[in-house]
Amino acid sequence: MKRLTICMFLAVSLPIAADPMASGQQALADCGRAAARNVESEANQYADVAIAEFQAAIANGDNEVEARIGMALAMMQCKIGFAGMMGQMRLSGQIEEQLTIAHKLDPENWQPRWFLAELLYNMPPFLGRGDEAIEHLKAVIDVQESGQSPAMVDPYLLLAKLYDRSEMEAEATAVRRRGLQRFPQSEQLKEALQDPLETSQVEPVGPVFERLESTVRDAVASPSVPATSVAIVIGNRPLLMSGFGFADVENEVAAGVDSVYRIGSISKQF
Repeated sequence: MKRLTICMFLAVSLPIAADPMASGQQALADCGRAAARNVESEANQYADVAIAEFQAAIANGDNEVEARIGMALAMMQCKIGFAGMMGQMRLSGQIEEQLTIAHKLDPENWQPRWFLAELLYNMPPFLGRGDEAIEHLKAVIDVQESGQSPAMVDPYLLLAKLYDRSEMEAEATAVRRRGLQRFPQSEQLKEALQDPLETSQVEPVGPVFERLESTVRDAVASPSVPATSVAIVIGNRPLLMSGFGFADVENEVAAGVDSVYRIGSISKQF
């Protein structure tokens, strides 16, 4: 009699290891939605989960650049807006650290530079980080125009505003025009490039200046007002700079834009 051997195969369901990178991205999206609803506790909770998952991803040997960018975004989008001044300073340092490491790991990746530029742009001007933000934005725009990153109008807008802060009017205008070539529908770029004199509701410049000049000449005709200098500026653009009367009456030296006056009590109004 032959022995019959029966083999039984059991299907065992083993737990599948979670993907910390995917979990981190999901928590990041959740914290962003909570922050948009201004729910601080929920935003912070999801941000903490995202940061922990991204740290686990790094430990697992996953994409470290992506993970560090994710940690930085969790703090930028979901924590810093709810923090006080000291908390914002601490978080800014942590965000910058993560993004700087990500940039060093992959210098060709545009994302760390873009988020660093955003972070530095929003820092108080007295900290002197504007030049760094400008360099990051210039690099981001170059990469974008080479077709290696998504098309975004914001780098042009921020770079132009940083030039405005530094009173670099020509550079700001050039960047806005460069951006408008790529984003011709951008109302923000169009408005920024419009001449304020063309869009203002005041009377034409010529007649206004004629009346102003007439009024000033009548004033300096009085013995008590021998001279005055007038300057009208819109933004960084001088529209009128002129002197009237005599700075030195005895020697008949005409007043000019560089004439020096005794201010007397004028400064009291300030």
